[in-house]
Amino acid sequence: MWLLVRGKALNTSLILSLGREGIAKLSFTSRLIETHTDENGDIRHEIDIAGATAIATSVLNPGIQKRGQREVDRVLGKDILPTFDDRKNLPYVDAICKECLRWEAITPLGATHNVDVDDYYNGYLIPAGTAIVPNQWAMLRDPKEYSIPEKFMPDRWRSDLEDGYVQENYWQKTLSLLITVASLLATFDFQKATDINGTPITPSGEYDDSLIRGPKPFRCMISPRSNAMSIVVRDAADADVIA
Repeated sequence: MWLLVRGKALNTSLILSLGREGIAKLSFTSRLIETHTDENGDIRHEIDIAGATAIATSVLNPGIQKRGQREVDRVLGKDILPTFDDRKNLPYVDAICKECLRWEAITPLGATHNVDVDDYYNGYLIPAGTAIVPNQWAMLRDPKEYSIPEKFMPDRWRSDLEDGYVQENYWQKTLSLLITVASLLATFDFQKATDINGTPITPSGEYDDSLIRGPKPFRCMISPRSNAMSIVVRDAADADVIA
């Protein structure tokens, strides 16, 4: 399991809060997580936050942005918004979404789960009634699983890219993120803002230091990819197609 000790992640995979008499005591961490969780167990505004990560990474990685736009243009054609039917043909956009969720985890700690029966993990007894809070940050930044984990690299999902299609057993929220990111790539170009002297301003790439994380405010330049697309966006907004 992973345990945080004095701010350092030790080589474990779960943070355990032991319960007593079969009833898990809620920790301060679990209460905070549950405060930001909806009735379906999903983090509120998670898609919005991941979408902000997609914009930030587009500004910081223009090559990745252009590659995603080429795939969207090839699948959709120009000046067309994606639908859920297009998801199977957008493996690189899918990889961008997966990397957005991995690279800067929105919830470093996952939602609390209770153990129904006594269990063992790597020789450790986990008694029934234990409340388990997964350390998602440590798992998603494990260099044994993800080379250069601090780098945003959609190509690390190469096996999915080689398959050339998106998995069918997708969570609804992940599908929503894919359509959000595909729509952003189809409609806009994201570039660095400039100061009064015309010098590009590079976003810091910093994130909130909290249990629910998102990119700190940053300046960027967002422009429609074409006049026709600006009309498509306005029409879609008027029809309440874009959330």
